[in-house]
Amino acid sequence: MNKTINKVVLSTAFLFGVVLSNPAVEANTTIQQKPYLNFNPAQQAGLTRAPWTQVHLHSTANTRATMQDEATYMSRNYNAANYTNIVGWNYKTGKAESWQIMPKGGAYDLGGDWNWDGWMSIEFSENIPNQKAFKQAYQAYIDTARQGAREVGANYALDDGTGIGLITHGSASATGHGSDHNDPLPFLARWGVSKAQLARDLRTGVAFSGTAQANKPAQAKPKPNVKNDVDYMRQYGEVIWNKKWFTINETTSISGIKQVFSYDLAGHRGGKYATKDEWLNNGIPVNGINRKGNKLQFKQNRMKIVGYDKKTNAIAVNVSGYTVWVDATAARKA
Repeated sequence: MNKTINKVVLSTAFLFGVVLSNPAVEANTTIQQKPYLNFNPAQQAGLTRAPWTQVHLHSTANTRATMQDEATYMSRNYNAANYTNIVGWNYKTGKAESWQIMPKGGAYDLGGDWNWDGWMSIEFSENIPNQKAFKQAYQAYIDTARQGAREVGANYALDDGTGIGLITHGSASATGHGSDHNDPLPFLARWGVSKAQLARDLRTGVAFSGTAQANKPAQAKPKPNVKNDVDYMRQYGEVIWNKKWFTINETTSISGIKQVFSYDLAGHRGGKYATKDEWLNNGIPVNGINRKGNKLQFKQNRMKIVGYDKKTNAIAVNVSGYTVWVDATAARKA
């Protein structure tokens, strides 16, 4: 996106009174300063500069990691991905909180050219204990997003197509400005919040405004009536690895590409070593993983499924530009 054009658009909007408006409810959430990262990598690399005109809405895609876990992990792996803010449930204090963990203005958060236009990139931690906690954390999410919108001089409209203001990762991906992720909508839906509800709540500043959904029981996942793990994964179309670690059993280099092989991920059952065909189908390029000793973790925590094979109980994902077949049961249990 051309930032000079954005500035002109914003100036025009101010002139005609389109963007600025009095919010129905002002934010009442205090954004705590938690400098897990005391510099902005995108700014340091010269990739982004003012004016920043967007606020990006995400969720973490990890139901196991706490806010502290997520922030600590990001501070150690910021070259792969980073964000400015995180909202969620703090188990230490027993309340919902909103943290700014990195300086605002650009982030490696969307996986597209809009990375550099985001003033705030807000993650909603998916580790939520119950509906009451979700409602409190969701209100903090709304408050934080609205504060970001005010800071860039935008209104509270969600995904309005202008490329200014409040934008979900899913919308950025759908319009060619992000990766293939669609957060935070699937996560919010599990707690009774549709996109229409989110848009309404961002406008009013009140969680669950105009609905009775606040008391709706949380449903973590639908209960699919499927007989095999391939069809189970097909229902979702993506794998969420939850940053799980898998054992590396073998390593090799094929055509100059360093690869590792995990018996668990490949569904390797017979033979002492992986066969040539298994390496071709199930070998994992090292560029796509984090490695600690004989353990691997995928750098991309959420992957679109690009192939299915019931006969071998396998699904295919893209790892660092290469198609890798993995065991559907291992993917389901991640």
